[in-house]
Amino acid sequence: MLQAGLAFCETPQKLSGNVEGDGHAVRKIYVSNAKNEENWLPQLDDARKRWASKHGAASMPKYWIGHIRLAGFKQRDGCGVAKLLPVKLMPPGSGPPPESAAEVGPTGLFKHIDVTCVRTAVHSDGARCWPNLVKSLQTKNVQSYNVKHNKHEFTKKIHLKEEVQSWQARSVLTVGGSLWSSPKANNPGAIEVQDSRCKHRIALAPYQKGQTAAYNYPPVLVPRELAHRFPLDMYVDPVFQTSDAAQRIRMRGFTLFPRLQSKTTLLLVFSGQPLSGLWTGLRQWLDAVATDFQLLPNTQVLKLHCEEGWFNRRTHQLTKFQLRRQVNEDEIWTTFVYRGKWKWEYERALHLYNKELPVVLLLDSLGYVRWHAVGLPTSEATQLFTALSRKLAHEKKAFT
Repeated sequence: MLQAGLAFCETPQKLSGNVEGDGHAVRKIYVSNAKNEENWLPQLDDARKRWASKHGAASMPKYWIGHIRLAGFKQRDGCGVAKLLPVKLMPPGSGPPPESAAEVGPTGLFKHIDVTCVRTAVHSDGARCWPNLVKSLQTKNVQSYNVKHNKHEFTKKIHLKEEVQSWQARSVLTVGGSLWSSPKANNPGAIEVQDSRCKHRIALAPYQKGQTAAYNYPPVLVPRELAHRFPLDMYVDPVFQTSDAAQRIRMRGFTLFPRLQSKTTLLLVFSGQPLSGLWTGLRQWLDAVATDFQLLPNTQVLKLHCEEGWFNRRTHQLTKFQLRRQVNEDEIWTTFVYRGKWKWEYERALHLYNKELPVVLLLDSLGYVRWHAVGLPTSEATQLFTALSRKLAHEKKAFT
């Protein structure tokens, strides 16, 4: 099987379109510094020179860690190819070193890129060798784009230089299990409902690079059989804080989904970025739609701080401390902070693909997202929200 895999990777694949390039460590080995093993002499000499240049006369470690790394390309919805990188010895406790152009270039990996195909995009997640090697191809047909790889999702939007009509679907969401059938973009251009009897496409508001006004919202309520349900396992903390031991139980986290039952909910999600804060993006939405929405029967307005990253999870107490002093007294129990791990299911269901802008979600009494928008309010988006929220609040309850 190994020989077959190596032979496959040696065969020119001619990848084109959207191609992901990345490196990954698959295994690590330990090499003693005391024994000058013949097979490891070049790597040992290189590691010792790097240690001496950085630490001077400090004593060297007793052993080194060698990371077995692979670098490869994967065409979206297509085949892939991988190459083995040279082993580079690192001090104990060090992570895998980033791939470099001197390591990736000699592998011949870029021979698998079809330079004759127009609009081939190589997406990489930060290592500088990928854009540098793309430039070395000296062709305008292949361009380099930066993305963020996070559990098979791309949280940073990618915009190819092509004209796409607003009605064309970049991603399609089908009724069968509500699954993405094509992960080529984070924000779909349309939602398609299809079964044996009908086929209907819901166009979403288009997006232009650098846009801050609301986008990606549908002109109608998304059918419940197609809509995403709010995550059942999403624990949130209220911004309420106290030093009274008798009331600390009220500070504990809980799942937000039960709070969404039996009421039509306007959920505003923000990240604390300049345009996605309580007194910026959220305040504009609240001034535009909250008053009329709260006049509807059996409705509620909730706010949720949701930000990706290890640092946010470690500083959630400080986040609650700051938000506690920004919200009104009657909003303490309707403003929450999510401090758990980031999941791609949350990003997809709650439309969290642009942390720079606020997210507006309209949920029905069963906790399904029936309407959504990303960005700052516009006259068209607010009018549409007002009409659809009134329709949803008076919708006949069907628990099927």
